[in-house]
Amino acid sequence: MRNVVLTQTLISVFRLKSQIEELRKGQGMLEELKKRKAANEDTSANFRLADHVFVKAKIRPIETVGLWLGVSRSFLLNLLNSKNHLRCLTHI
Repeated sequence: MRNVVLTQTLISVFRLKSQIEELRKGQGMLEELKKRKAANEDTSANFRLADHVFVKAKIRPIETVGLWLGVSRSFLLNLLNSKNHLRCLTHI
């Protein structure tokens, strides 16, 4: 039983480590959102809804962001502290 738990934990750590590059890219976007919030500017974004369906959205300045890391793995972060949280995640 202990080996199963250890194996599952190692698999989770491996999955998170494989997402580090995505987390680092996210850091840049979070910095951009912080700048826009400080300037009270909206952010424009394109979202893919399906293979051939896209939508453009205007996002007002925000306080929190949701970070999706895959199935059953997501975090809600305060925009001001998000850089510290992401830095912790990239050093797993």
